[in-house]
Amino acid sequence: MKLYLKGARLSFPHVFEAKAGPNGGKAKFSIASIIEKTTLAFAGEAKPDSATGKAAGYQWDKPTLAFSKAIMAVATEKWGAKAGEIVQQLKAQNRLPLHDGNEKPATPGYAGSFFCNASSDIAPGVRHKQTGAQLKASDGVIYAGCYGDVIIDVWAQDNQFGKRVNASLLGVEFSHDGERLAGGAVASEDDYAAIPEGAQKEAAKSGDGAASIF
Repeated sequence: MKLYLKGARLSFPHVFEAKAGPNGGKAKFSIASIIEKTTLAFAGEAKPDSATGKAAGYQWDKPTLAFSKAIMAVATEKWGAKAGEIVQQLKAQNRLPLHDGNEKPATPGYAGSFFCNASSDIAPGVRHKQTGAQLKASDGVIYAGCYGDVIIDVWAQDNQFGKRVNASLLGVEFSHDGERLAGGAVASEDDYAAIPEGAQKEAAKSGDGAASIF
């Protein structure tokens, strides 16, 4: 299921060139989205600000509710009646795509916020929100600490590597400048995941039947 973040603070942006994980392995494009109190989110197939989203009456939601809706939707599709139980187990194991920033207090910008790591084998679309221009690394527009809208695909994994709910990176849109972030930890090997298989289900309007997992 697609999930849109509006006004996330971008951290560890590797969106123009794939980078291998800390223990090696396949190089991936990735970004960490810091979800502050002002960040909004929506789980569904059309961004609320788009013509399609406006026509459908979609509204931005609290990130914890939007993530909860997306997680339960893909978990139910994967595990059926056991979804609720499995999701609670995955939460306890920290194997959901939304994390408490207080888990990494030494990482600049994380304390007091949530964060989401998303990666992909495929280069995401990267553009400027105001101009619509496609961005490249040499433009210097995307950097750790700037703000942007991020599009991810939330999906459930159940294979030889275990169960979890992942986030694959689809697109990044620069919104506005912010104080640059420096230093901090790198993503862990567990943050990297394969691209999901199969089509995404059609999403319902934001908030329908959603209860926060977080």
